[in-house]
Amino acid sequence: MNRLLVRHASNAYFPQVMSVISLPGRDETVREAVDGVWTYVEAVESVDDLRYERKKTTVKAALESLNDDEVFAEIQSRKTGTTVLDKPVKVAELETLIAAKDELGEDRPEGVFFARTLPRSFWDQPWMDAIERVVLVHRLREVVAQAGFTRFESAAPDTEGELDIGVRRASLAREVTWLPAFENKVISRDV
Repeated sequence: MNRLLVRHASNAYFPQVMSVISLPGRDETVREAVDGVWTYVEAVESVDDLRYERKKTTVKAALESLNDDEVFAEIQSRKTGTTVLDKPVKVAELETLIAAKDELGEDRPEGVFFARTLPRSFWDQPWMDAIERVVLVHRLREVVAQAGFTRFESAAPDTEGELDIGVRRASLAREVTWLPAFENKVISRDV
């Protein structure tokens, strides 16, 4: 018995893509800071011990922009040899932007990300009292990869940007060793 399967209609093939912004990783910042003071913090067993170590000038300077919980988590993961579970993409992106101080990334032509905090004097108004800071993104690279596809039913990303609504995704190959992807670079003219 023959059955007709339409392969080229737009309603028969739905690619599943994942889009992420290339940001300097917050975890990478924590890792580098702890690397610089590892001889001071390797014996830390609690957050209280970490607070004591932070009183030392070298440790204070290296860990200044980091909170105790994330530093202690990095110390514990090094000691146990485990890594912190991956966060949803949108959560990691937001945490990196929120943690930004005056500048994030590098302002250079081949750079993939550069953001600068707008001075409060430019936007300080009574109705913006709840806003802590405004970050202007001058350079941005977005990477979009196709993770698979579905047939007949579309799978849309959830609010966290993850692809999971119960529709079974078809793989792009039996053994996936690479994914087709492209990147978009956005550069603000007023950098």
